Amino acid sequence: MKAQTQIWYPSSGFHSQRGVLTAAYNRGREARVFGALSGEDRISLALKGGEKLHPGYSNH
Repeated sequence: MKAQTQIWYPSSGFHSQRGVLTAAYNRGREARVFGALSGEDRISLALKGGEKLHPGYSNH
């Protein structure tokens, strides 16, 4: 599965202790493949992606 092309962070509270990724978008084949994953596999894939953007992300 290729990398997502767009992510959206909240527009306030940058650099705070806690935060939420508001959305991530995929489409086409990637959306179908992701949609077919189990919830557990979706979480695992999301954590791997988070690690690419923010090393240490999955430790929190």
